[in-house]
Amino acid sequence: MAGTAKQTGPETRTKNLHRPPLLTSFLTGIATPPRGLTPSRARMYLIVKFGSLIGAPAHWLWAGFFWYLDIPFLVIWNLLSGVVFTAVFLSIHRPAAMRPSIIIALLEIPAHAVLATLYLGIAPAFWLFAIPPRC
Repeated sequence: MAGTAKQTGPETRTKNLHRPPLLTSFLTGIATPPRGLTPSRARMYLIVKFGSLIGAPAHWLWAGFFWYLDIPFLVIWNLLSGVVFTAVFLSIHRPAAMRPSIIIALLEIPAHAVLATLYLGIAPAFWLFAIPPRC
């Protein structure tokens, strides 16, 4: 049975070193903006892409939390916010929809902060989201 052994010589190990791990390939693929964007638009594309990718499920989790607390208005608002962020994520890949997607996402954040502050008060500090970050 000498012919059935798997080859593990130096050339096989060297060949495997040149192939990136699957997770690295996946992350590189999703973190690469489309070609032809200026550096500032590429940066904005990635911010909106990952912000919406995180924002949608985060709002759905908050909707569940507010449902548990029996605050129906915030349940509905968070479900709608999750839909908005999903729509932003799905439309960001179309160059013509990039600017409207960014505007929608940027309007939702302070509106959400104001409504959450009106309903929950200042203690949860949602009002801090209404203050634009300095980039």
